Amino acid sequence: MTNASLQQKADYADKFSRVLYFSLLVVITMWTFVIRPPEVDNLLIIWLVQTVPLLLFLPAVLGGAPRAHAWLCFVVLFYFTAGVLNAFADPSDLFGWLESTLSALLFCSSMMYVRWKFQLINQGL
Repeated sequence: MTNASLQQKADYADKFSRVLYFSLLVVITMWTFVIRPPEVDNLLIIWLVQTVPLLLFLPAVLGGAPRAHAWLCFVVLFYFTAGVLNAFADPSDLFGWLESTLSALLFCSSMMYVRWKFQLINQGL
């Protein structure tokens, strides 16, 4: 495979990962504050518990670091699990389906980015 083809695939996967990353953050934020806020005193604490693991990867996702994308894949598995549990708990609730779908797509796109980026790095040696 040529370097140009690999670079194009890696760039596409990186952009798709960014879109999915921010989509997952937006869905969690909207669901926590707007659509179905939990009946607690401090929503900010609930939101921080849900989003801090993702927000830790913000600089790496924006910078396109392949190792950080690999670690992001591990963290996203927790969101996938939570989404599946939410979807099974209430199948008519859209949040579980969105969370599991977005996290599964984010996992796949980030993993493909890592694969193609490391292939590019190894071909350059």
